[in-house]
Amino acid sequence: MTVKKHSTTKKLQSTARKPATALAPKVVLPAKYWDKAEKVFEKFSLSRFTQDSRPATYVPRLKENDPQAVRDVQRKLITQQIKALPNADALNPGMTLGLTPAEMKKLLPSFDKDAGTVELSELLALLRQKMKGTEFYATGNPTLNRLALKSKYRAQARAIIDAIQQQDPPHSKKKQRVSQ
Repeated sequence: MTVKKHSTTKKLQSTARKPATALAPKVVLPAKYWDKAEKVFEKFSLSRFTQDSRPATYVPRLKENDPQAVRDVQRKLITQQIKALPNADALNPGMTLGLTPAEMKKLLPSFDKDAGTVELSELLALLRQKMKGTEFYATGNPTLNRLALKSKYRAQARAIIDAIQQQDPPHSKKKQRVSQ
């Protein structure tokens, strides 16, 4: 039994596009072109970073899902930062108090104008008084600020819990008198 091919199949086969290699003429390039191409593509990479310009946080694509490779890169960065700390200038913006000379004498009697010093206990007592309200503004490390707030809230919660525990619980064993 023979199968008859449709004429449309023959038309499609004859009009099908031939690959470019079949159409291109066979040209032999001189050796200098091959040498130049070899030099150009010698260090070629599809990476968006060249070998010399990779950022310190770069993790090779093949290792990006490997937690150990990521940890190694992070550990290397942390080690570099720790080694650089002793050489870094100490950034200490300090604190500025806006007080009149009369307030200075009254609130900080230990202030020595010539030496520019004050007794720490007096200064801390003054700050404790002024920390509430709009007189006191603090800027700094957001992480440390958050931790300080958490510590403050924990202390307040602990004080509330302690106060409740010291009171008689509402369901104590003491007999309560019921009025009728």
